[in-house]
Formats: sequence, structure tokens, C-alpha cells
Amino acid sequence: IGLNLAGVANSSASVINSYATGNVNGPSTNGGMNYWAGGLIGQNTASASGANASVTGSYFTGNISVTASWLGGLIGLNQANGANSVVDISNSYTTGTVFNNPTGGVAVGTGGLVGLNRSGGSNASMKIQSSYATGAVTGTQYTGGLVGWTKANNSANATKPSKNRLGEI
Repeated sequence: IGLNLAGVANSSASVINSYATGNVNGPSTNGGMNYWAGGLIGQNTASASGANASVTGSYFTGNISVTASWLGGLIGLNQANGANSVVDISNSYTTGTVFNNPTGGVAVGTGGLVGLNRSGGSNASMKIQSSYATGAVTGTQYTGGLVGWTKANNSANATKPSKNRLGEI
């Protein structure tokens, strides 16, 4: 899935009990600048007021080797940009390695589950619950076993993951 988008006020976009298997390989796109990639979803976004974009009971098994600004084992970019919007990942996981080696000094986030977990909307909420990642994660900046970078702006709420990542970084 390239984009899971709740783009209209009070709308919902859901990915439920979905999976992908195999390897994801890709070249650098525009030097890795401003692009996101994930094993199952490239971008999960709630961009309108009161919108909800969720991923539940889903997984990716395999290895990922892509040069991108934000690379995650499950989701590259998970963002709540609308006021009072919610992005939620629950009961989901990834297995395998995540490898991101960008060039050109681009600020890059690489995570076992999510590359960038971000909000820009007031009172927006980003949640990762009962989810995990296993396997090695390799990146050059903002690299994490579960999430590469979590950034909450404008009175946003970020819920820390309730499960940990196994493997090595």
C-alpha cells in the first residue's frame, strides 16, 4: 500500500488484518530526499480535522533495503496532521532486517516498525500499541529498533509503544 489516507474531516482509513511477505528492494529516490517506504505501507496519514488512519493486526515478514528519507519495517511515515486527528498502529509487527543507507546528508529516520512517527495538528494523537519488530535495523541518522524518530508538534499526544523490539541495531 503506497498511501493509507484519511483526508476528509472526520473520515477514517483503516488497514486491518493485512500482510505482505518477501523482500523489498529499491534504489535511491531523489537522493533519498523526502520519500518514505515501508514493508506494508509507505505512508499512513490522517490529514484532516478529526480524521483517523489506523493499522490493526497487520504485519510484514521479509527484509527491506531501500534508500529513503523515512524507512520502516511496517510503515515509512505515520503522521497525524489534522487538528484532533489520530494515527494508530496496534497489534502489528515486522520480522527481518531494515537497511537504509542514504547519501547527501539527508536527515533520515529508520525504524524496525516505523521510520517517522509525527504529528503537526493541534491535539493530534499518534499511538503505537501492542506492536513489535524483530531483526537488525541499519540507518545513518535517527535509527531505532521500533521507531526511528517520534516528533509531536502543536500540543500533540504521542503514546509510547507497549512492546519492545528484539534483535540488534
